[in-house]
Amino acid sequence: MGHSLSHVGLNAKGRDQAERAAKRLELTQIDRVISSDSERAVETARIIVNDLTPIEKWETLRERFFGSLEGASTATFREKAAESGLECFKSSWLFNPEGGENIKELDQRAGKAAEKLLQEAECGRTMLVSSHGGFLKHFMAYLAENKKFSFNETCSNKEYWRLQANTAITILDYDKFNGEIVCQSLYEDEHLNDCQDNKKDTK
Repeated sequence: MGHSLSHVGLNAKGRDQAERAAKRLELTQIDRVISSDSERAVETARIIVNDLTPIEKWETLRERFFGSLEGASTATFREKAAESGLECFKSSWLFNPEGGENIKELDQRAGKAAEKLLQEAECGRTMLVSSHGGFLKHFMAYLAENKKFSFNETCSNKEYWRLQANTAITILDYDKFNGEIVCQSLYEDEHLNDCQDNKKDTK
């Protein structure tokens, strides 16, 4: 796992994961595609939809910016976090490298992106949003904790704070009239069942 780097595209495993996600969504009518402007997120979206579908690129959907540790391995990040007194893996996420985006800033950006997506949602039209695991945890937390949010009774996973696999799929139904959001599927990754090390950051 590496931390961010917006100019890095997908490697072979990342492309395979995106192709599996495309297969999972092949029967879904996608009316609008919005992606983080990072190369790997855009490439993932492009694999899922046809070449003629325009992709909107939003800076607000980028992964967290790690400043001086941008592109560093997870081991290096955790080592630096431990040096600052944050030794636990979960608490290491609170570590803010020099020049990086802190958690409060990330929360604010995720909330801003969520509000814009909800504002621009259209009845009967499906959006595909391609972003990043770290960012999406905060995005989902904003929706779950600040909106009329619920899980469908068939939704087996309700742990929106856990780390998701690359190309994991979340399906949300939004009723713009009453403001209700129903999570039909959270971080679904069955399409990756026979893909080794699917939780490594290749996207």
